[in-house]
Amino acid sequence: AVGLGAAAIVATNASLAIWSVAGLETASFALLLTLFALRMESELKARAAGDSALPISAFLFFLCWASRPEAPAYGLYIVVRRFMAGERPPLGRADLHWLLVAGLPIAAYEVFGLAYFGGLLPATHTAGIHFAGVLVTAKLGGGSSFFGGNFSRFLGTRFLFGQGPLFSALWIAGALGVVTGLRRIPAAAWTMSVAGLVFIAYAFTDWMHRYRFFVPPLPFLAIACAFGIERLAGLVTRQSGAA
Repeated sequence: AVGLGAAAIVATNASLAIWSVAGLETASFALLLTLFALRMESELKARAAGDSALPISAFLFFLCWASRPEAPAYGLYIVVRRFMAGERPPLGRADLHWLLVAGLPIAAYEVFGLAYFGGLLPATHTAGIHFAGVLVTAKLGGGSSFFGGNFSRFLGTRFLFGQGPLFSALWIAGALGVVTGLRRIPAAAWTMSVAGLVFIAYAFTDWMHRYRFFVPPLPFLAIACAFGIERLAGLVTRQSGAA
């Protein structure tokens, strides 16, 4: 039920549908993040069973890194799954191989970026434009605005409350279920969701329509939301057979 619910939430999301055909790297980055998490879970499961697995997830993480500037935030998932999970194996050769497969191309990519562009972040992030006497970045609203700006401009607020009451109710119910639920949410769901939401809070707003910053973490947010709704449904049905 959770898997079907999460798939339905993602498949019926207008933002994902629009950015799947609207160009840019939004949908491909979401795909790479999903493949990376799936592959890493598979590799960890193989290692727990005493089998070996090629570190394909490491190369997929490099592709994520090369696709979007917020990709390093999703390294939180790597740390949690590898070093904080209950079934974690001891450090060994497989970890070194993973770091080499991910780290060497990432280092080469960053050296090239620094030499070619003169900086590690996109020019639209660091270079600003003057508008009404105020220096603003070309594409992001700026994290500092989160504390001093108009909260109605916040991308998270508009995503949650700007798409109708049923949309808001779905996500609020899922969040309540996650907070009150006793069932363990998969690490991939909450860590990737947190990483995406941290970047959304930092970006604050976006100059493009349809909430593209929500698309990459959307599959993981949907898993957490579906778990939360299942939890609430369980609470209701146990207390009222009619409900």
